[in-house]
Amino acid sequence: GPRRTACHGRCNKPSYGTDPAASSKGPGPGYPLAGEAQSHHKTNHRQSFLRGFPSPPGGLSPGMGRTSRQPSTFENNGGLMLDSYQRKIDYMRISITDCCHFQCAYCKSDHPQKLKHQDILSYEQLLLIVDQAIQLGINKFKITGGEPTIRKDYLFFIKELKKREVEVTLTTNGSLFTKKDLDCLKEIGIDGINFSIDTLDLREYFLLTQQDCLETVLDNLFYAYQLKIPVKINCVMDDTFHLKRLNDLMDLIKDKKIAVRFIELMPLNREQRNQKIRDVIKYLKKYPIQEYLDKLGNGPAHYYTIEGYAGYIGFIEALHYKFCHQCNRLRLTSTGKIKPCLFYEEMYDLKPYLNNEKQLRLHLEKAIKLKPKEHHFEENISYKRMNEKGG
Repeated sequence: GPRRTACHGRCNKPSYGTDPAASSKGPGPGYPLAGEAQSHHKTNHRQSFLRGFPSPPGGLSPGMGRTSRQPSTFENNGGLMLDSYQRKIDYMRISITDCCHFQCAYCKSDHPQKLKHQDILSYEQLLLIVDQAIQLGINKFKITGGEPTIRKDYLFFIKELKKREVEVTLTTNGSLFTKKDLDCLKEIGIDGINFSIDTLDLREYFLLTQQDCLETVLDNLFYAYQLKIPVKINCVMDDTFHLKRLNDLMDLIKDKKIAVRFIELMPLNREQRNQKIRDVIKYLKKYPIQEYLDKLGNGPAHYYTIEGYAGYIGFIEALHYKFCHQCNRLRLTSTGKIKPCLFYEEMYDLKPYLNNEKQLRLHLEKAIKLKPKEHHFEENISYKRMNEKGG
């Protein structure tokens, strides 16, 4: 394997005078934070599942109101945090920014709203929520964005998470890593990195992302693989997807134990629905494929092995292989809002409770209990873009 160097303090606590969320290592000074829509639209076909939440405690001063803690639902269930449909909730996706320098059409809005820097939680505030989530039995965390590596000192945040003896993985486009960053992640003990790579064709990659960096991304992917960091590739099957992309990615994993996951396009509006994933599964039947029954990670992907290939082929199908019955996740936005289900517009704001551990845990637990039974992408439309949802 490659020679590893020490972190040299790259993942230590940052010394900053302002909220680290206000800084990025994106392209150019003052790189704007693309916005997360703040309005919560309601439509006739969606019933709010957040009714019954109490308002923020009136007149509660920071740090006040902490009394002896009563047993939580988590404790009463013998160490399992169950929602109202008896699903075990143990996985949280944390968006640390909605900013991204890529321009993938299925993710970014044509007219993004700008999020104010002060609206984004600091790492210390995010860790307050994490600590209460851990108290409720959540022990797996995925760091997402936007593009998470664009936010300054993200390595410090990951290091702080790993100090809590939980599983931490990262989803990234992989273009901003330095070799020292990857060395640090290895030293920290990152449990896995998912690289978003929709094509291995240089021209197509530029057309999809508006960035000319595929060679850098692949170099970082292979370096992480050589470091023995578990890596996966995420490939979104948008309307431009064709079988050559599939064959190119299959060639990449022929001698590498890497999982390539083909992701059904999230139907955020009716125009985006397609049958590409069905076409791929049908095409793969010409190979000697076998279903892989062991679990690879915390997500809903189902995997196959192909004779003569070291890697795995996986599929994440929100429509054709609906997995709501086994959903184990919550999403936490960079502004401190819990999104119990990707489909629904409703989010629950934890920011008012950051100075009161008891209230913070109580409202996080209630958000879990009110997680909807299932999405309705197959029937209705969700208008939010992925960078606004946290991936």
